[in-house]
Amino acid sequence: MLRATTRSCAIAIAVGLLMAATVAAQTPVLTSSTTASGTVGSAFSYTATFNNSPTSYLESGTLPPGATWNASNATVSGTAITAGTFTPSFAATNSHGTGSYYPVTVTIAKGGQASVSSSNVTIGLGSSFAPIETGGSGTGGWEFVIAGYTNWDGGTDSHVGTNLGSSWSSTWTPTASGTYQFYIVRNGDANYNGSAAAGPYTLTVLNTPLLTSSTSASATVGVAFSYTATFSNNPTSYLESGEFPSGLAWNESTAVLSGTPTTAGTYTPSFAATNADGTGTLSAVTITVAKGSQASISSANATITLGASFSPIETGGSGSGGWEFVIAGYTNWDGGSDSIVGTNLGNSGSPNWSPTWTPTAAGSYSFYVIRNGDANYGASSAAGPYTLTVTSGPTPTPPPTIQLKLLAPTS
Repeated sequence: MLRATTRSCAIAIAVGLLMAATVAAQTPVLTSSTTASGTVGSAFSYTATFNNSPTSYLESGTLPPGATWNASNATVSGTAITAGTFTPSFAATNSHGTGSYYPVTVTIAKGGQASVSSSNVTIGLGSSFAPIETGGSGTGGWEFVIAGYTNWDGGTDSHVGTNLGSSWSSTWTPTASGTYQFYIVRNGDANYNGSAAAGPYTLTVLNTPLLTSSTSASATVGVAFSYTATFSNNPTSYLESGEFPSGLAWNESTAVLSGTPTTAGTYTPSFAATNADGTGTLSAVTITVAKGSQASISSANATITLGASFSPIETGGSGSGGWEFVIAGYTNWDGGSDSIVGTNLGNSGSPNWSPTWTPTAAGSYSFYVIRNGDANYGASSAAGPYTLTVTSGPTPTPPPTIQLKLLAPTS
């Protein structure tokens, strides 16, 4: 009896497994390819097909951006906009249930650039050349090559041919007038390959004037200054643009900037000239104006009374710097002429000249004066020595003596 029961159970399990396997075998199975390819910018379509009479379709996972899923016909379609590899999964349902999800690897390659174009250009000698560029696809930057300038070989790849001896360029400044041919490309990015070269186009460089004088000059506040802008290629008139140092004036008939600077600092005016071919490029000139030297300063001997505050008479100098003085030998005067050489009032830990001083003892003192610098003038040299005489003041007059006389009382 036990053997019969065991045998019956085994048969039931086997039948159940067989029935489950039969059902699984009857659910839809993917029959289309498990790989697909597309290109950015081009129409793409993939249809998932199944056996066993599917009645509906499912999709899971990431589709290529730009493509959409149509559940009614199991088709992924659209125009891909992003290169890369994507792995969506597909399944289908029939009367026996939903089958397994099957991954499909979709590879989207970079797209080809749309056509690019430029136009002929005319510039003056010394100007920087960057052609007008239109068309293309994606976000890649623009570059160009001067045909025959170094080793252009006529290829159409985005990096065939070189400019200035190394690579394609985004700008170029010709050093000679004449006619040049150039080609342009748009570089690739994450989703587009580089474009084919477009051209040739013509770059005409006119023989306009170029600045030949120095592009830097030095001046000093309070000192006469002159700079002459000179040019090549027979200039007939001159131009100036930008800020130049205060105190100077521009003479456009002689191309001379001259005068006496009043303000220290760095200035960058630009100069250009015109000839029969046109007006050349403005060229910047850096003018550095240093602080001026102080005019001579002086003081005078002084006499004060003990207890009074001393501040010497000071004249001369330049600018707006304040006045200070030092008592020679009072602590550690060393005879120097700089504005912070020597100390006063025993302040040896932090040397400073002083604007005032109140002596505590009568006597004769030597002092030096300076005028401090400001934004446009350096500090003066020390002037002196001058003599400060500190008196004790007049001797106080004693109060008058009062004598009292006692008189005898009268009877």
